Amino acid sequence: GISLRKDFRVTDLLGTQAVARYPALLVAALALIMPTTDVTRYVAYQFLGVGEPVQLSILSIIAFGVFLLLSLVLMCYMYYLMYRAFRVSTGIGGPKGIILFLTGLLVAEVISKAVLLSDLFQGI
Repeated sequence: GISLRKDFRVTDLLGTQAVARYPALLVAALALIMPTTDVTRYVAYQFLGVGEPVQLSILSIIAFGVFLLLSLVLMCYMYYLMYRAFRVSTGIGGPKGIILFLTGLLVAEVISKAVLLSDLFQGI
């Protein structure tokens, strides 16, 4: 069975999970300051047929690549911090902890998609 630490508290788990998400705030801040709008407008026009044609500069492409790379690194770091927070808060480590953590992520993703696709949010 699953054995939690004797002093396990849900509040600790929720708090450490919240703190572990700070890299996502850094990604949002990067999105505000990085000059990536030319690339996104280019992609929207080329692949979605939305907007007007855009001429890309090499600087725009490099900035977009740097943004993608930094975003990927920060998101991986966020998931690492989330696992560490889960492990420290619950006392469950090793393969069992990894499986439970990944299962929790998958369940949360399925629930969030179900809610977003439900009739509840169709009018929003």
